[in-house]
Amino acid sequence: VNTVAEQSYIYYSGFSGEEGDSQVTSYIWQKVFNFAVTILCPWPFWLKQYCVVGFCLVVAYLVSFSKASGAYILRPNGTFQIKAEEEAPLTVMKGPLLDEFHQQLTSWIHQITRIYKSKEHAEVEFMVGPIPIDDGIGKEIVTQITTTMKTNGTFYTDSNGRDFLRRIRDYRQDWDLEINQPIAGNYYPLNLGIYMEDGNTELSVLVDRAVGGSSIKDGQIEIMLHRRLVHDDSRGVGEALNETVCIHNDCKGLMVKGKFF
Repeated sequence: VNTVAEQSYIYYSGFSGEEGDSQVTSYIWQKVFNFAVTILCPWPFWLKQYCVVGFCLVVAYLVSFSKASGAYILRPNGTFQIKAEEEAPLTVMKGPLLDEFHQQLTSWIHQITRIYKSKEHAEVEFMVGPIPIDDGIGKEIVTQITTTMKTNGTFYTDSNGRDFLRRIRDYRQDWDLEINQPIAGNYYPLNLGIYMEDGNTELSVLVDRAVGGSSIKDGQIEIMLHRRLVHDDSRGVGEALNETVCIHNDCKGLMVKGKFF
């Protein structure tokens, strides 16, 4: 290792979709119905003639819909650093095959970093959860790896675990991109990993499961590890992404455990 990388944790606060928010969209839905009916002509009544009368019915609704953060939608409206609740204890374990570093960042984030003597990469095992939502705010937990690399807005993600594709932040090759969601618009699914380079150095992160990832800032890679939200995104699930585990009627948020390399 000939460079320095700093790892940290943040969370994105989930957009609630409440009225009055700039992300709530309203429009008028209007439908015009044209139809005709045949009736007995009212005048002169003694002729008993039939008349065709046309009608035009206009039905209009004011439709408001919001795209709250949910199972299908990533729509953060705030970024917050996750700080240690107190001085985070660090336990170092050294052995002939590997060194381990145990750190309890908060009561719900625990991390083990392993450095194998025979390998050229680090293994990071994380345990995240239950994510606290006592404040009524959904949270999407992200770990960031920050370097001093000059990546010029470019990073690479795998395409269904096959080839790595070049991604350029806030840019699409086939159309002029209008930036409304600078975070969500630059997130990509990761099945294998993500990397960035600057001509001299390359930083790669491999994952053990499908997650989301991006490079929102130059020289930085981020991976979303866990999500817990309190609003439905109105995309068919009919419930918030608030998974819980219940033991004897005591329900707590889901805890996830995984690795990246």
